[in-house]
Formats: sequence, structure tokens, C-alpha cells
Amino acid sequence: MAEIDSDASEAGGAVAERAEPATADPFGASAAGEAAGEEAEGGTAGKTASVVDTSGAAIVDELFARIRESSAGGGSPPVPAGPPPEAADLVPAIDLGAGEEPPASDTQPAPAGGDTDPVPESLRLGDTTVDRHQLLRRRDERVKAPLAELVHVLKRAMRVEQNELMVRLREASPGRDTSALFSLTDEARHLAEAAGPALASVWREGEAFAREAMGPVDGTPGAGAPDDAACRAAAESLAAGLGKEIADSIESRLGESLRDGDAESLRLAVSAAYRDWKTERIEETAGDYVTNAFALGTLEAVRSSGTLVSWVVDDGTSRCSDCDDNELAGLLGPGEAFPTGQAHPPAHGGCRCLLAPAGGRNRS
Repeated sequence: MAEIDSDASEAGGAVAERAEPATADPFGASAAGEAAGEEAEGGTAGKTASVVDTSGAAIVDELFARIRESSAGGGSPPVPAGPPPEAADLVPAIDLGAGEEPPASDTQPAPAGGDTDPVPESLRLGDTTVDRHQLLRRRDERVKAPLAELVHVLKRAMRVEQNELMVRLREASPGRDTSALFSLTDEARHLAEAAGPALASVWREGEAFAREAMGPVDGTPGAGAPDDAACRAAAESLAAGLGKEIADSIESRLGESLRDGDAESLRLAVSAAYRDWKTERIEETAGDYVTNAFALGTLEAVRSSGTLVSWVVDDGTSRCSDCDDNELAGLLGPGEAFPTGQAHPPAHGGCRCLLAPAGGRNRS
């Protein structure tokens, strides 16, 4: 209503500027209402507009004359007391009526709760409050290089596997069983061998991140040396899982073509399957395994000191209620299961949550 009254006042005060007939109602008057008014007034509408136009021109002349006189005399121009009666009649009062709702605003209030709630910037870790975004940035800086390396070596390994499979297809004699040309075991092993070193680097970054966050333990910075055996075992296990996941997916895409035995159909399927992984899926899948490796390194660092850990939500632009529940669980002992059943991230594909150790004052 404040906007309507303001606009109505401006329309009345500025009616002298109307040299043309009045335009459509800017407040949204319906066409049906305008048509009914024109039918009721008949030919008088044109006469009324003519009278208003003449009166408006006179007001303009008088107003500018006063402004010129005022400017010459150095005073302020007089302010008209109000619009003439004809002008006031042009702006009808808007009566909402009893029980009627005011016009709805285009801007609706955001619903309380749900996925629209912002993630709190501060995070409570026992007796310590930390900056969530700073914590996540430190993690991102540590994994940036090994993640890029992992994506690079996987793409290269898949390119080699694809080329070798194409060669076998071209050299295959007519009528040969094409299902034997693709070896799921060999594919998975080659991909795992390529991924292992990068995942080991991520594991070490996760362990270093945890030791830095914990600070000195019993007066000794770092609280022990990295466990190379644990790092190697974790990296090999993760790399084997990553290689098998990719190989299983490619075999599934090639399955029908492999069974049909048509070489041309299989060549097209091979190109499509590898292209899908190299262009669409590899970054996100590699990110899942990097998240896993980083968390495993963090867990290894906190086990020896008994430091408690907390789940820190990082789901990007989306929100996951399961991950929110994990964070709300607070500090848990290393290896204890959070509400989703996992002891560490990721809770799902695309989850980029972090396992954060508590500071020295929060150790059990």
C-alpha cells in the first residue's frame, strides 16, 4: 500500500506533464474494468481528457514562470498546494475492502529449515570453535595436486586400455568370440596400478592435516612418524576398489556388444564407454576416493593419541540431511560409526565432507 499511495501522489502532482491522453493504469487495473468505465461514460471520456490536457498545459506554464521568477530572485520556487480537482479525479482511491488480502509481494520469505538453511561458518569441536571454511580450504589446498594427478593418470591409463582393445578388435579374425577380447581383471589391475601412488599421497596429506590440527601431543610436535605400512595398505585397497569400479562399469557398457560378437558394434561401444568415463565421470569418482583416502590418513594420525574426531559437512551447493546428522553427532572416538553407519567420509557419491580432529583440550 505504501508503494501505491506514493505512486498515486506522484501521478497527481505530475499530471501537468501529461500532454497526451492518460495511459493504462500502472497498478494493474483489469481490461474489463476499463471497458466498463468507458461504456458508462460514453462520449464524455474524450471531453474530460481534453479539459484535463488544457488545464495541465496552463499549470505547466504557470509553474515554469514561477521557477524562472524564483531563480532570478534567488529564492526557492513555491510548492503547489496540491493537484487541481480534475487531476485528483484521475487517480481513484484503491479500497481493498473488508476481508480482502493486500497484493502479494513478488519476494517470498525463505522457508524455515530444510535445504535452504545456510551451513554455519563456525564449528564447535568440543571446547574449541573453528572456522569451517578455513578448515575446508586447508584440506582443499592439500588435496589439489594429488587429485589432479589421479585424474591425469587414470585418463592416461584408460586411453592406453582403449587403444589396446581397439587393436585387438582390428586384428581379430572374423567369427572370433569377441567376449574374450576384454579382460575385466587386467583392466582393473592396470587402473589400480596407475591410481595407487596418487592415493598414497592423499593419505599422507590427510595424516599431516590431522597432526597439524592436533598440535603438540605430550610435548612432541607431530606425535610420531607417518606409518608407511598403513599408508601403503590403504592406498592399495582404495586403488583396487577404484580400478574395479571403472572396469565393471566399462564391461557393463560393452556387455551386449561383447555377446553379439559384432566387431563394428563393439568398436562403437568401446569408444562411447571410455569417452563417458574420461569426460563425464572420472573427476567425481576420483574425488570420492580422494575424500576416502584423506579421511583414512586422518584416522591413522588420531588413533595413537586417542584424539576425538568430528564430521564436518561439505556437500558443495547441495545439502545432505544424513551428513548434517553426522555433524550433529559431535565428537566421537576414532573409528566409531556416525549416524549413517560410516566411521569417516564419504557418506555417498559426491560427498566431500571432512573428518576433523579436535584440539588438544578435547582429547578423551
